[in-house]
Amino acid sequence: MTRPLIDLRVRGKGCTGDPVYRLNNVLSKGLKEIELVVDPSKLPLAVISLIAKRKGYAVVGHRAEGGFLHVILVADND
Repeated sequence: MTRPLIDLRVRGKGCTGDPVYRLNNVLSKGLKEIELVVDPSKLPLAVISLIAKRKGYAVVGHRAEGGFLHVILVADND
């Protein structure tokens, strides 16, 4: 199974387009693994880690590429 790639770099219109809101939405879907692409100046790794932990996910990998950040999250299910 391939993990979905979620691009949070572009902000949509209104408050539902905010990257933090969109991240919360994605994490609420209960996916086992997710790969995010984010602009670290708008959504830093520390913020992603905090939100992910609260939603039951762990950051298992990240890399910078082309000024953006790729973050892999995995559900913390036992």
